[in-house]
Amino acid sequence: MEKKKLGLVPKLIMGIIIGIVLGSFASESIISIFVTFSSFVSAFISFIIPLMIIAFVTAGIGELRSGAGKLLGLTLGLAYGFTLISGTFSYVVSRLVFPTFIDQATTSAIMDGNVQSVAPLFTIPLLPLLDVTSALVFAFIMGLGISALRGNEKTAEIGTMMGDFFNGFQFIIQMVLEKAVIPLLPYYIASTFSLMSFTGEVWRVLAIFWRVYLIIFAMHFLILVFQFGVAGAIAKKNPLPYLKNQFPAWLTAAGTQSSATTIPVNVEVAKKNGVSKSIREFVVPLCATIHLSGSMISLTAFSIAILMMNNMDFSFGLFAPFI
Repeated sequence: MEKKKLGLVPKLIMGIIIGIVLGSFASESIISIFVTFSSFVSAFISFIIPLMIIAFVTAGIGELRSGAGKLLGLTLGLAYGFTLISGTFSYVVSRLVFPTFIDQATTSAIMDGNVQSVAPLFTIPLLPLLDVTSALVFAFIMGLGISALRGNEKTAEIGTMMGDFFNGFQFIIQMVLEKAVIPLLPYYIASTFSLMSFTGEVWRVLAIFWRVYLIIFAMHFLILVFQFGVAGAIAKKNPLPYLKNQFPAWLTAAGTQSSATTIPVNVEVAKKNGVSKSIREFVVPLCATIHLSGSMISLTAFSIAILMMNNMDFSFGLFAPFI
């Protein structure tokens, strides 16, 4: 009888719990080992992210034989539109709810906290070959170019050759994600939380910001329900099963605080939700960079909370340019 494998979500939750427990009892020398591991994984993921964007976005756009430019424009418009909606939604909710529990006592608790730092034993100078924006622009140029070449009878052979090259590149990056990045995520999260637990930051942050976190998570859930609801209405399908499938990606994003790190998980979720290969491998890496609903909700809410604690201006006139 084949053993049932433990899913990613249980592994991530176990990583958080184990990290907090280990950080509560381990010595600084042990924590420094975890910090060293965490810094290496972080550098490795940062190195892979631009390559991932080039591989997936280029191949995704290149496979769209017609209408690639229109699809790109539509995706950009939807991504930025939902980002603005999310930021405005977060501002309204934060302004209405936060004053009910943020006061001077909260401010004093924040100011009195001193966070201890633990340095890694050593670091590896692993720098990305190029930054995310450069990778994105390069992917746009190559993807749209391949799509245009394939659509012309005279250059179709060249377009096919270039498309095959980037498809092979994508296959290699996909193997790296499946064999290295995703398996390392639970250990990376455990290492991160062990440091936060050791320094006491996890308890101090939760003691002060637990209500802010709960409200932010509630807003994340509501915006996901809204977005999946819109998609379900357009596709005439029940969005709840698809929303349930999205949970591993949301948990990864919340644990790592990185949209880019969540790309491989989101690609698998999109596959499970029945999104075509060309669309998911084009949209997911692209939107990890430009569709920032979760980040916008969190950044707006935390900014308002800090401004409230310091009796500073948080009017909409101030936040509109920020959003």
